Amino acid sequence: MEPPAADSTQVLPVPDPLGVAIDRDHQLPHVVVAVDREGADVEAYPAAAHEPASRRTFNGSTLHISRVRAGAEAMGSYHRRTVNLWTENTEQAADDVRAAVSGVEAAVVLVAGDPKAVGLLREHLAARQSDAEVVYIEGGRTDDSAREALRASVDAAMHEVMASRHRAVLERLEAELTGGRALQGIPAVKEALAEGRVETLLLAADRGADPVLFASP
Repeated sequence: MEPPAADSTQVLPVPDPLGVAIDRDHQLPHVVVAVDREGADVEAYPAAAHEPASRRTFNGSTLHISRVRAGAEAMGSYHRRTVNLWTENTEQAADDVRAAVSGVEAAVVLVAGDPKAVGLLREHLAARQSDAEVVYIEGGRTDDSAREALRASVDAAMHEVMASRHRAVLERLEAELTGGRALQGIPAVKEALAEGRVETLLLAADRGADPVLFASP
């Protein structure tokens, strides 16, 4: 997220929650997965965390891990063992992802790596539905360059996910306003709050035009 344009301090009888609300509104708990034919690195990030709360690294057996291009009849069983190993490794990676998602209640799972392994992982994850959105990004875990690309892709993807969620909220607000199921403007919202009729409150970051409101204990 972007840092605030300027520092600000207020001393009030009741704390102003807007700064915290804006800050948290630009952060999501998420899981980052870099998967290849041998296993996966799975990191789980709570909201607002710069370091993962958990890191799982799984490296399966490398026996018969490479597919070969050969026409001999004996290669059939070799290929099957290779496919089975890829499947087993990505199945274990999927278990790690599910555990990581549960650990931080992740809203998003960002997956990168070898296309074949990513495809298998996608199948395993689809077998057990999760509320977390799955987004496929660039990068991997093979070397420093791949990991740097992964980090850049994570930042870009998280920005887009949050922007998309904000757009969805505003589109819903517009539809609710059109249908007469929402209110806009401080006088109308103030009355609804006083009557306990507010399900979702949307706050604008620009406070310049806010009127002064008074309330009793």
